[in-house]
Order: sequence, then structure tokens, then C-alpha cells
Amino acid sequence: MPLQKNILVIGTHRDIGEFDSILRKEGFKVDVTESFEEAFKIAKETSPEAIIFMLPVYWQSITDFVKKAGTSLPKTEFIYIGSLIEGGDQAVLQQFGVKTFTLGPVPKEEIVRYITKLLW
Repeated sequence: MPLQKNILVIGTHRDIGEFDSILRKEGFKVDVTESFEEAFKIAKETSPEAIIFMLPVYWQSITDFVKKAGTSLPKTEFIYIGSLIEGGDQAVLQQFGVKTFTLGPVPKEEIVRYITKLLW
């Protein structure tokens, strides 16, 4: 694989646990935070190839964050992994090219394969 890709994962440590270790095995450098404010600071410092929202629960904050970060980090991919997105949130995420992946009976390794394929 080429040089290590830097990604930022936003979500609770409980939800991210297994994904974090699988992502690292695939060669990613992973920063993890639960705070959107901290995520923006980390993203400005590290310019990650991707920001991944893992099972987010702060709906309005996600759209606000994507608007702010999408403008400031135009080369960063955004990936949403969680429940179905609808309405205004969907429109904002689509406007900024956020890739969405709905969790279901899909193995975590398959989701990481999707992320890897998208970023490598």
C-alpha cells in the first residue's frame, strides 16, 4: 500500500471500537473524537483524507459541521455510517458529497473495505 492515509472518526468510543482496529490494520492512521468542536480543530491541523461519522446522534450538529468543514476542507471526503438519513439533513449531506453507508447486517470488515476502496 502507498503511504498511510489519515482519517478522522467522529463517534462514541464504544461504537468506534472494532472499526478503529480494523481501519488501523488496513493501514489508516486514525484520530478519534466524540466532539464536533474538537473534530474541526483536529481536521484543520491534520487535513485528513476522510472524516467518518460513526453512528452519529447529533443530527443538527452534523449538518452544521459538514457545512463548516466542507467549506474549509474541500479535499476531504466525508463518510456517514449510521441510520437512514432523510429530509433536510440528507439534502445538506448530498450537497457536500457526503458518502452514506447505512448499517445493517453488513460485516464491519465489509464497511472498512468500502472505505478503503473509496480512499485508496
